[in-house]
Amino acid sequence: MNRTFTNMARFILDELIPPLIRDNKFFMWPFFAIFCRKWDVSFEMNFKSHVLNMSDEDFVRFYKEKKSFASLRPTDLNGQCIQEILKFFSGTQGTVLDVGCGRHGYMVEQINRNLRGIKASGIDINPPIGPQYHTGFVEKLPFDDGAYDFVLCTHTLEHILDLKKGVQELLRVARKSIVVVIPKQRYYYYTVDEHINFFQNEEDIRRSFHPLVVDIQNLGGDWFTVVQK
Repeated sequence: MNRTFTNMARFILDELIPPLIRDNKFFMWPFFAIFCRKWDVSFEMNFKSHVLNMSDEDFVRFYKEKKSFASLRPTDLNGQCIQEILKFFSGTQGTVLDVGCGRHGYMVEQINRNLRGIKASGIDINPPIGPQYHTGFVEKLPFDDGAYDFVLCTHTLEHILDLKKGVQELLRVARKSIVVVIPKQRYYYYTVDEHINFFQNEEDIRRSFHPLVVDIQNLGGDWFTVVQK
């Protein structure tokens, strides 16, 4: 189940179904059951409530053990965003940290394999094994101020509880600029993707990074965002 398909499904559900039906637990249960690949999805359906009381260990365990369709694909990025990321870093020099690199480290491998002059590392709560990967949370990155020239953060900010702190950490460890990809999505309580933060409009992103200059594009249903320090 690739990103293009899930974005299309999300658009149909979120934009074409009346909200009273769309956010009804009985209507949404079959979608959760299919996506999570199991019948008992009560915890997943109420994730937005449960996450408020989860410890760091609970959070790590949940994402490590979950076996939804999303966990099977190598990246949450759509093709347009992948190409735009590679285009952005093409010809640049320095280091890039992929925050929330995922269990496959997809963009770290793509950048290191296809681009010269720039070296990518990754950090995640459940990272791949390798010297270029680190374990840690977005809200408390274990790096010095300005440790990396660039920071990349894709499909991660929508998952963290303390968005303000997470943004501050991205800005703290980046010397030059930040590239962020987040879904263009309206808020509903029942969303199969465990999202906590929602960015329906460009203004939702601009507020998060205010007062910095932010360049935003809608690429295939996701916001491709460049933040200049």
